[in-house]
Amino acid sequence: MTHVPTTIHPLEGARNGKKVAFERWHLILECYEIEHFDASDLMIDRNRAAVEIPFIYRHKETGAPLETVKAKFLNPRGRLARAAH
Repeated sequence: MTHVPTTIHPLEGARNGKKVAFERWHLILECYEIEHFDASDLMIDRNRAAVEIPFIYRHKETGAPLETVKAKFLNPRGRLARAAH
């Protein structure tokens, strides 16, 4: 699940499902460019790995910033799980 306030993008609000969330996020990011991200905070523990990646985007027209954090988790079965907030 992802939630983007309607003040950031008028098509947003709560959305459920990976496909719907990805499609909506893609629409938003068309209006932004990545200013900075940092993937250096990787945690590894025997059969698990996780990373939280802070992103700072800049709106192409207004210059307004948008800060997000994307988290990725690798579980013991080797499948990649993703979360964004």
